[in-house]
Amino acid sequence: MKPNLDNKTISVAIATYNGSKYLGQLMESLLQQTVIPDEIFIVDDCSVDDTLEIIKSYNDKYPFIRYIVNKVNLGAIESFKLAVSNCNGVYTALCDQDDIWKPNKLEISIKTLKEIDIENKPALIYTDLSIIDNQGGLSKISFWESLGMCPERESFKSSMYGNIATGCTMVFNKHMKREMLLMPETVLMHDHWLAMIAYGFGNIKAVNLSTVFYRSHAESVTEKKRINIFRKIEVYIKLIFREDDYLLKNIYQAKSFKNMYFSRLTIQKKLVLEQFILLRDRSLIVKKIAAFRKYTN
Repeated sequence: MKPNLDNKTISVAIATYNGSKYLGQLMESLLQQTVIPDEIFIVDDCSVDDTLEIIKSYNDKYPFIRYIVNKVNLGAIESFKLAVSNCNGVYTALCDQDDIWKPNKLEISIKTLKEIDIENKPALIYTDLSIIDNQGGLSKISFWESLGMCPERESFKSSMYGNIATGCTMVFNKHMKREMLLMPETVLMHDHWLAMIAYGFGNIKAVNLSTVFYRSHAESVTEKKRINIFRKIEVYIKLIFREDDYLLKNIYQAKSFKNMYFSRLTIQKKLVLEQFILLRDRSLIVKKIAAFRKYTN
């Protein structure tokens, strides 16, 4: 029986693109949750394989699974925004087409989110994840542990240098949904932007549990922008040796963030944001030192 979560409606937003190989496994894992979502909304980004047929088959069986098909290819960010815009839930979970959710994923996430969903602020939770390969074999039990990540150290300052909050583990409230729909097209990735909002002027909490089996390969809808989680880390490392590129895209994103949200930041966070933007014209060694010190006050 579905646990009582005060009748808060829960939506799941999915963006698909040529995901027929693994989509069925994902959908079954959503339907086997200890807390079943009230609705699942899928945006298909012009798939040319059997993805749409799979979606239609689930829609026929389960009316709370709805979908639309883009007229033109929009890419991952815009497809996720469109999916979220069609969600009616009080809480929204982002979901990748080729992952597998652990059975208590939603139950753990919603209970944690309710703890920080206060003061009419954008609120977001994210969790650790386990890495699986194409065949579903377990590669890494903990993504955070494998990369030496410690979410407890993260802050608004560190969020500008890179993102630890993986989108496929995120669940957020209606205030964060509103901010996501205002997100500019120039963001590096939607989850990175949402993390900056949450750390900047919202509420955020990391759950030190793996709730998702993340399939690491190059076929996912999000891979057009981000080859896979490990590739993303490699890119940041390689940019250290390219003075003209290092942190440049992050700084441009920070400028966009300032244009939209500067007035909503505390004085201290305004200073942190401006100092980061000023790195644009600093030397490579200064940028590297700043990145090394991102966890300091």
